[in-house]
Amino acid sequence: MCLILCLVFIAVSDLLLPAGEAAVYESVIRLHILANSDAEDDQSVKLAVRDEILKTGVFEGASSMAEAEEDIKAAAEKAVDTANAYLKTAGVPYTASCVFGRESYPTREYEGVRLPAGEYLSLRIVLGKGEGKNWWCVLFPPLCTGAATKKLTGDRSDAVFDRQNKRYTFRFKILEWLFS
Repeated sequence: MCLILCLVFIAVSDLLLPAGEAAVYESVIRLHILANSDAEDDQSVKLAVRDEILKTGVFEGASSMAEAEEDIKAAAEKAVDTANAYLKTAGVPYTASCVFGRESYPTREYEGVRLPAGEYLSLRIVLGKGEGKNWWCVLFPPLCTGAATKKLTGDRSDAVFDRQNKRYTFRFKILEWLFS
């Protein structure tokens, strides 16, 4: 009986999920920077590394998801080199590494655009042990903000978000409930 109820719940949940949800997961690439620790110095280093990486502009210019994925894979090494150069200059006793792949994210809001919890393609930059608080943004379409970047607007974000329709909120209650 329990098994039947579970199957009915899954079937009903599938019908209730918005049709375009998969398109959101498959149209966004996110950046995740993890600090070495929660110490104030490590958190400051994380933000400085973020700014240095975003200043290079290595993640800008893609006009499609496929192009962005290839560009980010190619630029990942440059991003880590930039991070490591900053860490060395700052006299920090650890280095940075990166992983490109799928990663689970909670619901987040970027410049008024709310993305649902779920699994996204992601570039994760780990500083040292990567045991501290982290920082997230969206690499494609480009929604990353920080002290080192200008506010990005324009056609590149139209690849996912309909600018004609002023409603940018992607909220999937069932997924928020399941992943929280």
